[in-house]
Amino acid sequence: MYLFMNMLFQKQVEPRDTTPTPEGEGFVAREQETDHNHPPEGY
Repeated sequence: MYLFMNMLFQKQVEPRDTTPTPEGEGFVAREQETDHNHPPEGY
């Protein structure tokens, strides 16, 4: 895949931090929604 996308020489500039930010602490992903935040009667 890397060869196909011509990314053989791509490097990470800075390693990703593994500690959460103050805003991200306690983050829980939402459950999958059925209405996708659209009103039931439509627009």
